[in-house]
Amino acid sequence: MISLLPHPTAETSSQQGRLPHHRILIVDDNESIHGDFQKILCPDAAEEAFDAEEAEFFGHAARETSSADFELSFASQGMQAMEMVRSEWQAGRRFSLVFMDLRMPPGLDGLETACQLCEVDPDVQVVLCTAYSDYSWEQMSSQVRGSERLLILKKPFDPIEVIQLAHSLTAKWSLLQESRRHAESLELAVRLRTHELETEVARRNVLLEELSEARDMALESVRMKGRFLANMSHEIRTPMNGVIGMSELLVHTNLNREQREYVDTIRSSADLLLGIINDILDSSKIDSGTMMFDAEDFDLREIVESTLDVVASAAGLKGLELAGCLQHDVCPTLRGDGGRLKQVLTNMVGNAVKFTDAGEVTLIVSCLTESPFACRLRFAVRDTGIGIEPSSVRRIFEAFHQADGSNTRRYGGTGLGLSICKQIVEAMGGEIGAESELGKGSVFWFTLGFEKRMISPRPVIQAPADLRVLVVDDNATNRTILQLQLANLQIRSEAVPGGPEALEILRREVSAGDPFPLAIVDMQMPGMDGMALAKAIKADTTISSTRLVILSSLGDHIAAEELRGAGVEEYIVKPVKQTRLLISISAMFGNQPLPSFMSPRPAASPVPVSSIRILLAEDNVVNQKVALMQLRRLGYNADLASDGNEVLAALENTTYDIILMDCQMPVMDGYTATREIRAKHRNSIRIIAMTAHAMAGDREKCLAAGMDDHLTKPVHPEDLQRILARWEPQLLSVTSS
Repeated sequence: MISLLPHPTAETSSQQGRLPHHRILIVDDNESIHGDFQKILCPDAAEEAFDAEEAEFFGHAARETSSADFELSFASQGMQAMEMVRSEWQAGRRFSLVFMDLRMPPGLDGLETACQLCEVDPDVQVVLCTAYSDYSWEQMSSQVRGSERLLILKKPFDPIEVIQLAHSLTAKWSLLQESRRHAESLELAVRLRTHELETEVARRNVLLEELSEARDMALESVRMKGRFLANMSHEIRTPMNGVIGMSELLVHTNLNREQREYVDTIRSSADLLLGIINDILDSSKIDSGTMMFDAEDFDLREIVESTLDVVASAAGLKGLELAGCLQHDVCPTLRGDGGRLKQVLTNMVGNAVKFTDAGEVTLIVSCLTESPFACRLRFAVRDTGIGIEPSSVRRIFEAFHQADGSNTRRYGGTGLGLSICKQIVEAMGGEIGAESELGKGSVFWFTLGFEKRMISPRPVIQAPADLRVLVVDDNATNRTILQLQLANLQIRSEAVPGGPEALEILRREVSAGDPFPLAIVDMQMPGMDGMALAKAIKADTTISSTRLVILSSLGDHIAAEELRGAGVEEYIVKPVKQTRLLISISAMFGNQPLPSFMSPRPAASPVPVSSIRILLAEDNVVNQKVALMQLRRLGYNADLASDGNEVLAALENTTYDIILMDCQMPVMDGYTATREIRAKHRNSIRIIAMTAHAMAGDREKCLAAGMDDHLTKPVHPEDLQRILARWEPQLLSVTSS
């Protein structure tokens, strides 16, 4: 039996993409067979109408007819069929199906013709028509390539079977052509997409090569920039060491007022230049990712107070009120990079002083969040300065940007400070910002998180338990900060803005039986200043027992005799440090010695002479003079060597405890000399690098060469004394043992 496909409807044929006409070839030497196929597959309308009427008259179903249009062609023998299939295939009018008689006149029989037709058109489908079979199915399928395109139709024909075969096989042919078109379309799409991807990959490879070259160029540029900055820093710091060192030494000589002003100008200008150099170096370290952060224990109160000390002189010259404190809930003992914190605070407070001509600058530290082991703090610097336009606030933290960028701007600077502050704060995990209004001042703030450390016991104040302090200051901010500091010391306080109010409350509280044992009075107040108020208090017997502390700005000089005459017991310079306030109150109400202008000044003692032997290795003549004079003032004697060879020669004749080693010297540099010393001499010799190399990694390079410590030029006497004091006890203990 032949397995037949279901009769496709017009809709199915449309969905399958079947063509409206299928070409079918009938190959048979009997022309009557041609007519039979014509009637079955292409009946005319009259015949179909007659069949319908006949079926209706006799009461049976009408004969099934073809529901699709077929175009029939006829051939009488195999060679003719071969030629027709070949010519139509070349003309693009292919046959979908061939009904082939198995027995035909001499020449090609049906099976041989079918085999050759499959060679001409591989898609053509063949139905072998025969009343009997001369071949077995295995023989026919083995000869015809692809048995799926070969079927056998037994004679005499059943019209229904012919129609179903025609429909099924032509539909199959259409599906094959459609699938092939889809495959070709997909193959074309794949080729196009593959070409696009190959083009994109090639483009990206070119881009990656360009980026790689750009990266290499950028790295080389950073390396060259770093080398240039290192050389620039060294070359500038070397003569600056002479300028700063000599001016520092000159201060301690007998100068008249005019000469001292000249020296102070030299020192401040040199410090400003050094600050610019440090800003440039910090910017370079940040750009190259080489800025390092330390994690050490520090006292936040000391950081804040030392920051205010740095800018106090500049604030005093402009007549500004400068103050700062920690809120009562802020833990003062922390762990982190206190040096970088101070750098940011100094920059921001100095900036506020720079852009403020009148009024005040305050630094307040408050606690945002805390846990038993950590806290997040907010540092806010508020000023009453010129303010910033809103459009400039957004860009104020950009490198080389200033709010006033005109050629006639009043305030100088590189514009690097705030940019460096931003990068340092963000690198430490914090946030930074500013709030400002033109002409109404600014608030610059940042937040940082720190570990909390073990709190050391607070010094006990030797004062009555009910100690009350009256704060007298016309500046509201100063009053608030002083009261916060007193509250941190667990001292009750009240505040008034001027002298008349102070006298009134002092008298009232005496009458109420709760007098103020202590009054802290600002010197500069409108109407009645601090001295006038002090005299008025001491002149009134009801309140004369109130002890007095005068606050005055840095640079105000009040004679001790004048203070004693007004009944003042203590004198504190603003900005007021909480530690200084604690010491003064402890001394006044306890049995501590009073560290004030009232204490007798010790006679000037000669500078002690140390027994430590020092060798100075320095090739620059000016720096030789500066270092030798600084050492002499600190009480040390030193010999001189101009290069590494002279150092080695000096060690052959003399035993030295400390060598202050310049790194960059002619003939033999400090690194080579240090390695030679470590290889030949005792390890107890302390070698301290005293160098203008201040880039990232320079300290580590010195230590790797065998040096014990590192001191950067320009060398300040305080730093030199500190580093010598660090190593002197160890050397003395080695000598004594």
